[in-house]
Amino acid sequence: MDKKRLRAVIWDMDGVLLDSEHVHFDSWRLVFKKHGLTFDDRSLTEIFGMTSGQVVRRIGAGHLPDEEIARLIEEKDLVFQDWIKKEARFLPGAREWLEKFSAGGLPQALASSSSYDSIDVILGALGARHYFKVILSGRDLPSKPDPHLFLQAAQRLGVQPEECLVIEDAVVGVSAAKGAGMTCLAVATTNHIEALRAANLVRGSLDDVRYDEIVQLFN
Repeated sequence: MDKKRLRAVIWDMDGVLLDSEHVHFDSWRLVFKKHGLTFDDRSLTEIFGMTSGQVVRRIGAGHLPDEEIARLIEEKDLVFQDWIKKEARFLPGAREWLEKFSAGGLPQALASSSSYDSIDVILGALGARHYFKVILSGRDLPSKPDPHLFLQAAQRLGVQPEECLVIEDAVVGVSAAKGAGMTCLAVATTNHIEALRAANLVRGSLDDVRYDEIVQLFN
C-alpha cells in the first residue's frame, strides 16, 4: 500500500492563528446583555469552533425566531470585528509555520466557522492573506464536527483528504478533521491537552511542534 504524502495544510483560524476566544465570547455577552437575554457560558469551550447559528442557540437564544437570531449574529459580528482589529496578534509559532509551509511549497487553506467578513478583518489585521491559496467560511455549511468544511477545502486545493494536515484547537474541529479522513495536529490553546487526544498529535502551542514530528505523521 502506498504511503500517504503531505500535500496540503488546512488551518482553523480562531485559537490557532490568533487568540480570539475571549473576544468572541465577550462580544456575545455584550449583545445578549443589550437585548436582555440570559447568557449561558457553562460549555463555551465545548462549542468553540461551531458556527454562530449553533452557538447562539446553545448559549441561550434557541427560543428566538430565525430572523431575530440572524440579527443577533450580525450585531455580534460587528462588535467582534471592531474589537479584533485592535487585538489581533499571531499566537506563538503560527507565523513561523505559515512561513515554513509556504517555503516548502505546500498549498495552505483557511477553513474557519467564522463569517467571511470576520475572516477578512482578521487576516487583514494579521497581514496573513497571502499565505492562503483557499479561504473558506463554514458560516453557511454544516457546523463542525461535520467534516464538510474540511472536505471542501481539500477539494478546492486539489488534493485528497488523506494528504492533508489539519491544524485545530477545538474538540469539534478535531472530530471534523478525523471524520474527513485527515491527519490532525491539535494545539491546546482553548482546550486541555486531554480533551484533544483524538488528534494525531497534540502540543501546547505551535512553538512546541517539530518538523520531524509532522513528517512522521505521514510515514
